[in-house]
Amino acid sequence: MGRGCCDPRAPRPQKLLVDDGEVGVLGLDEIMEEVSWLSLKDEEKLASELLSRFKARNYVPPSAEKKYAAALVAEYKKRYG
Repeated sequence: MGRGCCDPRAPRPQKLLVDDGEVGVLGLDEIMEEVSWLSLKDEEKLASELLSRFKARNYVPPSAEKKYAAALVAEYKKRYG
């Protein structure tokens, strides 16, 4: 049996503020936690790592990659300082 909308084990979408709107995303908590363990200090490397992991689970339009990277860094800083 597949994991559908009613399966309690199915991934739950979360919201991420990108530019001026919210988008539904999968795996945000896991991505943030995984990247936090890397202890990246350089913001460019942090943005690259977050975006890379995010794109593995969510579609990101190529034209919006910079906006998504900025949104992910902002969310990361809210959580981890």
